[in-house]
Amino acid sequence: MNSGLKIVAEWAEASGTSLYTLVAGRIARHKAPSSFENTQACVVIHGQAMGSEIKAPVQNDRYVFKCYGGTHSPEDAEAVFEAVFDRFHDVRGDTTAGGIVRSTFETGSATDEPAEGGVMWPVYIATFEILTT
Repeated sequence: MNSGLKIVAEWAEASGTSLYTLVAGRIARHKAPSSFENTQACVVIHGQAMGSEIKAPVQNDRYVFKCYGGTHSPEDAEAVFEAVFDRFHDVRGDTTAGGIVRSTFETGSATDEPAEGGVMWPVYIATFEILTT
């Protein structure tokens, strides 16, 4: 079975994209690094509803992308969200870890996430259903 999260993260980290321009490879899996202070744009990806297609070498999973703008401005977090949307919505492609067969945007939302010291960080959240091989 493939590692869908590895494929999705590698697709997100590819240089030469608007997403790379904003986050410069700061893509975290599962949770932000313990040193993260929202001073640089970052995307945190984690999977939900992990599953595989019976009798097929593919995995159909839901991925949540938490988009931080690196500032306290909601507009900066939204710009990262838009770059994630552009990179993942309705795409197909290959990485060294495997391929993306289908990627479909499901939901998007904006919220504030509490941080140390009572600070609130704006975060945009995107959810995609992604079929990987």
